[in-house]
Amino acid sequence: GYARMSVFTSKFKPRDIIGRSIIIHQNPDDYRSQPAGNAGKRIGCGLIKAV
Repeated sequence: GYARMSVFTSKFKPRDIIGRSIIIHQNPDDYRSQPAGNAGKRIGCGLIKAV
């Protein structure tokens, strides 16, 4: 399948993430636990592409 998402950040530019992968977890990251931030099950993954 396909997904579309909008992100607004000053931490990186689009060209910095093209070709990188992404994993979507069931819950938000707690920013403390490692390695997955206690974010629950992995529910999706994908490759970031330019459109």
